[in-house]
Amino acid sequence: ETPLTAEQRQQMLVDALVDVAGGFIEVCRRRLSEEQVSPEELLDGLRQMVSGLQPLHELEPSSRLLLKVTKAAETLAKSAIDTQLATLTSRFSVTVTELSAAAEDDSGRASSPHNLSRADAA
Repeated sequence: ETPLTAEQRQQMLVDALVDVAGGFIEVCRRRLSEEQVSPEELLDGLRQMVSGLQPLHELEPSSRLLLKVTKAAETLAKSAIDTQLATLTSRFSVTVTELSAAAEDDSGRASSPHNLSRADAA
C-alpha cells in the first residue's frame, strides 16, 4: 500500500469535518427548534452556526455547508415567527375578550336601576 500524500490526508480530514459539520447542523437545528428556546437565543445560535462553518465552507465549497445551514436557519426562523405570531394572536384574542367583558360590565352598571336612580336624583 502506498502512503497517502499530504493532499490526500488533508482531503480526508476535510471530508470528515464536513460529515461532522452536517451532524452538527442537524443537532443545532433540533436543539434550536425546541419550544423553550427564545427567539434571541435562536438567532444567536444560527449566527454562531453560520460563522463557525464559514472557514470549513471556504475550504470545501462543494460540501454546500452554508446552503445546509441557511436552509436550517430559514426553517427555524419561519417556525419561530409562526410561534411568535400564534402567541401574539392568542394574547390579542384574550385582550379583546377581556375588553369586551369590561365594556359589557360598564354598560350593565350604567343601565342598572341603582345607577339610574342616582342619575334621576341629580
